[in-house]
Amino acid sequence: MPTFGDYETVGEPVATRDERGHVSTVWQARKSGASGGRLYVIKCYAPHRRKPKEGQPEDALDKDRGLEFLEGIKQLKKARSEGSRYLPPIHAFGIADTGAWYVTDFYPRNTLKAWIARRGGVDSAAAVRHVIYSIVTGCLALKRSRGYSHGNLKSGNVFLVGKPRPLRHTPLHLADPYPAAPLQLSRLEGDDRHEPGELHDKVIEARDLRALGELILELVEGRLIQSGDDYEYPIVPSLMWGRLGKDGTNWRLLCNRLLDPELSLDEVNLESLAKEFRPNPVMVNLPMILTGLGGFCLLAVGGFYETKLILKGSAERKIERDRQFGVATNAAWAAYRAGNLTNAIAEADKALAIHGNDAGIRK
Repeated sequence: MPTFGDYETVGEPVATRDERGHVSTVWQARKSGASGGRLYVIKCYAPHRRKPKEGQPEDALDKDRGLEFLEGIKQLKKARSEGSRYLPPIHAFGIADTGAWYVTDFYPRNTLKAWIARRGGVDSAAAVRHVIYSIVTGCLALKRSRGYSHGNLKSGNVFLVGKPRPLRHTPLHLADPYPAAPLQLSRLEGDDRHEPGELHDKVIEARDLRALGELILELVEGRLIQSGDDYEYPIVPSLMWGRLGKDGTNWRLLCNRLLDPELSLDEVNLESLAKEFRPNPVMVNLPMILTGLGGFCLLAVGGFYETKLILKGSAERKIERDRQFGVATNAAWAAYRAGNLTNAIAEADKALAIHGNDAGIRK
């Protein structure tokens, strides 16, 4: 099996994509020498081979694009290390004869694209809000770290993290930013680039905002969007938007704003979206608060009933002591009247042991 650094692939590739000659291969992997245990994923990118220009080494273009790919991975790793929990970890990366590669976590739940294809559209505005906020926050982490946003935003690059749970509670990781995407490298227009690997930050952000609009459309209508030809702008009301209840209209209007060809970053941008959809701290911690209150209530109720049981037990024991005291006292008086002082004293001692030192009994 192919080996990449300290990681060894497991089985056959789980996915292979050929995008205009740019081939991406995805493998499951483990650390070399580990027959079991944690799984990782290796993505290997082999650039499209073109005939070099006169005087240019034959593999110069391939190497440049491979280095661009790795530059995007380095930037992703840096942004993740700066504290963003919406970006995937990068465990290793490098370049080999087969192409540029990197190692990240294995995501058993796959991507948001696979979730939409399997489950269809969402049925709550909370799920849309969670997804959009997570993606916007991941884009902002990249923008603050490297100066520009994601640049390759799509549902296939959003991974579902952790165990199965409702989408609105599922952590998300935003992977493969530009220039880590092979197809993106061949789509760029000359006026977008300053030099290899560099884009105007506003061009990148505008593309990401449009991609967010398409992602909202995918989530609500439950179908995958391959290009702008897959929908008609503006998006009109439908029963699918109605499933979001009173928030459906607002989400549709936002979707149209993001898909607007004349979109202005002065009106809508990543920062404004993050501010608009930032979760309410009380709502975020509501499950924990309710759990704490529930525990407190259980303790209070438990303490109340425990006190009642203690009091009830104490009363029952007192009744029993009084009964035994009465029996011993009556026996003592009966023995005394019969002239049997020995038995009378013995029964009186029993009564004293039960109910304390009652001088009247001795008399």
